Amino acid sequence: MPWLGFVPSDVRAAPPPAVGRVATQLGVEVGAPAAAEAHRRLVHHRQPGGRIALGVQYGHLRASLAESYGGRSHVDMLQILDLEQALATADTLVAAAERLDNGEGVSGPAATHYIAAAQEFQAAYAGGFASKRQYKALLDNPRLQVFDHPEALLTCNHDPLKALCDPNRGKPGTRPRRTPSQDRCHSSCANISRTDTHIERIQAEVDRIDAEITDGLAPLPIRERLQQRQSALKEIIARHQVTRIHPDSSEEPQ
Repeated sequence: MPWLGFVPSDVRAAPPPAVGRVATQLGVEVGAPAAAEAHRRLVHHRQPGGRIALGVQYGHLRASLAESYGGRSHVDMLQILDLEQALATADTLVAAAERLDNGEGVSGPAATHYIAAAQEFQAAYAGGFASKRQYKALLDNPRLQVFDHPEALLTCNHDPLKALCDPNRGKPGTRPRRTPSQDRCHSSCANISRTDTHIERIQAEVDRIDAEITDGLAPLPIRERLQQRQSALKEIIARHQVTRIHPDSSEEPQ
């Protein structure tokens, strides 16, 4: 049965014994509804990286998480996702601490938050092996919710009460988002901070835009938009140079 090597587009066209095995693994009744339900669930696992989830669903793969010396415990996919988020947050805070140790300055309305988060993380977790309980504590600590990306031009020090990226912020009956919406980032948000590393990236973007404007190939409307973006980025660079602070500084950034 060659189709068993991948997720079929139409489960109903698969051999009945195979559909029965899939239905058993998914916990649904055998029959026509089972095929539809199996197809619905399998589509989810066809997402990028879904092979691991599919293996867990079929029982071909199990996941375990190390805890203390020589200890292991079985985990489900939601726990793995939480672990990955905790690891990403830890990596961001490690990078933040290294930047501050190297003398980089920080600007933006959340500059003091960024510095405090890096210092708290360094004091609590640096040089140690984190257990599942510590990973959970990291995710639950509102002071350590710092989000960055190797190509980002800013850091989000996520405070749900200040997050302008959340359209439901402050609305009755809604729960605040635990993470920022990357496609709704607002330049006036109070959660933004920038280090010298971000400013270097912004300067590289300014240079790239300048080259695109200079070559004269862009139509006038696009060239005008590029000039507007370039001016905005230059303003960010100038403001950073004037307002940036360091860990030993008591001044509040403007």
